[in-house]
Amino acid sequence: MFIFMVFIDVKTVEEFNSRRQHENKDSARVALVTSFTDGAPLGHVQLNDFVFGTNPRLDILQRVVVWQRANARAGTACVKDRSEVRGGGRKPWPQKGLGKARQGSIRSPQWRGGGVVHGPKPKSYSYTLPKKVRRMGLRVALSCRFSQGDLFVVDSLDCNILSNIEIANIFDRNNWNSVVVVDSEQNGNLRHAVESFVRAEMHNTISLNVYSILKHHKIVLSLNAIEQLEERLCRDNRPIWR
Repeated sequence: MFIFMVFIDVKTVEEFNSRRQHENKDSARVALVTSFTDGAPLGHVQLNDFVFGTNPRLDILQRVVVWQRANARAGTACVKDRSEVRGGGRKPWPQKGLGKARQGSIRSPQWRGGGVVHGPKPKSYSYTLPKKVRRMGLRVALSCRFSQGDLFVVDSLDCNILSNIEIANIFDRNNWNSVVVVDSEQNGNLRHAVESFVRAEMHNTISLNVYSILKHHKIVLSLNAIEQLEERLCRDNRPIWR
């Protein structure tokens, strides 16, 4: 059975706090919300302790990053063995009578231009990692960025009226020189602007990953992105009624 979750855009800080009050009301994690366009403070939001207050498990981060990098490997390295190299079908000289070492083919591995022994062949390096470990990796990465003061919350990333130069000025004003920007859904205008920067990435809540968070120094989240991340990553902390 598939469960489809419908999220309604969060417009204000008060609306976010009211919608997440059932899980965040006793949280000690408080973040300042600013305007993305002018940087004006808009209030504070309570973040979920389970998502943004996880202990820094470096072993979990290592497992998730190694898994991600293994899945990203192309695995296309390939060399030819003696049966795949062109030529070498005739015995180069007779077995006996010439005083030379016996040879069966000029494409044997010991010959120049011969095949390669035990060389690489195309294969997949991907493997599976438990979903709980993947979700825990995201929680640990987000918690580390929050505890270091490198997590920024903005009201909205809707910037269809802004040009690429104006968005670049916003990044320079906030000193976001190495940053990953996360929105609740695909943001074409902002993605086009962010892709022109050297050390910046744009993700939605589904494509956000541990390697991107650790690769960049800072992370910017919209209120809608925080709501979706908390709703997805809090599953492991909720009681299961049988």
